[in-house]
Amino acid sequence: MAFRHTLVFSAADAENKRVAAADPDLTKPERLLWEAVPRGAQVNLRDASSRPAGRDSAAAFGPDQVIRAEVIRALVLGAAGAEPGFVPGVRLAGARVTGRLDLAGATLAWPLACDACHFDEEIVLDEAVTRAVRIVRSRFPAFSGVRLRVDGILSLQECSAAGVVRLDQAKVAGEMSLRGAAFGADPASVAVSADGVTVDGDVDCAGLQAQGGVSLEGLHVTGSLSLAGARVVQPGSRALAIGDATIGGRLVGHGLEVDGETVLHDTTVTRIELTGARLSNGDGLALSAGGLTVTGGMFCGGGFTARGQVLLVGARLGANLSLGQATLSNPGNVALRLDRASIGMLDAPGLRCTGRISAAGMRVASDVSLERASIDGGGPRAFIADGAVIDGTLRLAELHARGEVSIRTSRVGQRVILRRARLENSAGTALSAIALQAGELCLDPAQPILGIVDLSHAQLGILRDDPACWPAELSLDGLTYSALEPQLPARLRLEWLARHQAGHQVQPYEQLAAHYRGLGQPAEARRVLYARERLQRRSSAPLARTWSLLQDVTVAYGYQPSRALLWLAVLLAAGSILFSVSPPPPFQASAAPHFNAFAYTLDVLLPVVDLGLKHAFNPAGAEQWFAYLLVAAGWVLATTVAAGAARVLSRG
Repeated sequence: MAFRHTLVFSAADAENKRVAAADPDLTKPERLLWEAVPRGAQVNLRDASSRPAGRDSAAAFGPDQVIRAEVIRALVLGAAGAEPGFVPGVRLAGARVTGRLDLAGATLAWPLACDACHFDEEIVLDEAVTRAVRIVRSRFPAFSGVRLRVDGILSLQECSAAGVVRLDQAKVAGEMSLRGAAFGADPASVAVSADGVTVDGDVDCAGLQAQGGVSLEGLHVTGSLSLAGARVVQPGSRALAIGDATIGGRLVGHGLEVDGETVLHDTTVTRIELTGARLSNGDGLALSAGGLTVTGGMFCGGGFTARGQVLLVGARLGANLSLGQATLSNPGNVALRLDRASIGMLDAPGLRCTGRISAAGMRVASDVSLERASIDGGGPRAFIADGAVIDGTLRLAELHARGEVSIRTSRVGQRVILRRARLENSAGTALSAIALQAGELCLDPAQPILGIVDLSHAQLGILRDDPACWPAELSLDGLTYSALEPQLPARLRLEWLARHQAGHQVQPYEQLAAHYRGLGQPAEARRVLYARERLQRRSSAPLARTWSLLQDVTVAYGYQPSRALLWLAVLLAAGSILFSVSPPPPFQASAAPHFNAFAYTLDVLLPVVDLGLKHAFNPAGAEQWFAYLLVAAGWVLATTVAAGAARVLSRG
């Protein structure tokens, strides 16, 4: 490689001449660099016949590619002066830098740009002030820029370092780039520490490879932060920490891979894109984003995978939380926690979740969609949205849930759709909708629900169900509804009520009777109320049960009064035949009226009617006992008819 040995000095370069005279041992590449700095020209020491040396070992550099760090330090501090009409700067390519480049606390006169260089020792820029630092495609043991101030671009693009890159509290008035860099060698330590860094522009960490944690706690970026294609490895620890941060633009993480916890708690950002990202932290927190604020949407679909818990407690998302086709895994524990989160819309069709989803107290301004999702709770519960408020529709069509789906005390402005869903929890409750408020509940699953369906105290506009898929057990106490679809005869709806597991509550029967009265079907309503009375008899005391049975047999509790006429006709016929065959003798033959078997039977049978015959004749033997039977039967008929009529008038 040939070098120019003559240094060109302007008349104003007295300082340049002084330094050159004081250090006559400048090597050829150092003199070439010294000559180039005043004009801002790049010095490229790479051999055109060799491969780029940026990430090679020190042995890959020849003696004509070596520059001492102290020479670079002197130059960026202005030792070479400036040449009129040019913009000075240290621009070096293909060099090996020996010694420690220590610029701590310095104010750099000129920008520093190094391409494909190898630094033997750590680069130190702590509390330095400069216009731009571009060290790209280079290798160094470590980099320290704590409280560094850069009025321009800070770029470590495609660099590599086995040690830590420190940028804590740095301020960059331009873009900061770690794109394609590879930092760290120990996954148990920190690879990048940039807590409290402030960037007036974008931060580009796309393709960053970090063997160790990346900490961006308290980051403040006016533009976007890109982690697309990045990979961070620190298993069991806070691998990627961006908590308490403010990002004016997007957080882009397409294809991001993190082995360890990803932290976004209390961070504010315009939009989050994690399509195809893979976050893994065993059975710990894969994504910790409690208190996260996203003014736009958070998109975690298209192959997004999380092993460990995704925590979004109290998060505020102005638009979508998208988990379509995502895979979440935290077996036997909570895989997705959305408790008290506020979301524009939760869109998770085709979600595959091994572990529970907890969304207690969640607030959604539009719809929640878990259509075609699969949730294996690995325990008694699969989906918990107790106390949630959903202004739109809760779409659970074709959902496959192993474990309880709980929407207790939730309010859904429009519909809850369970069309062709498969709910399985044979050991307990499959669907708990206690005190649910919804405009419509579509409960027509693909197969009979395995487990109890609890609709106690729910308030529904329309309850739409499928008789072919009614669960074996229902809890309906306190359930109210305005309409039932399809409109089935009372006979079938009584089979539905018979599945009510609580036993003897009468409210479900009264609600169903009110439904039929509202449809203008009083006969169906009476059928339901009759079934209610028979149900109540089962829990009565023995004496009350006997009296109830008499009312049932005689007048069907007043709902079938024709039975009383039938009994009256049977007793009249029996008495008329018996007393016609064997008339009773009169008390006084001379004063007795003409005997009529039918009139005598009627007089004995009716307790409050006196036809003048029952006191004129004196039956004996079997006829006397039959007369007593008629008297008792008359009183029973009269009492039960009165009781039944009172019941119908007061409660029917």
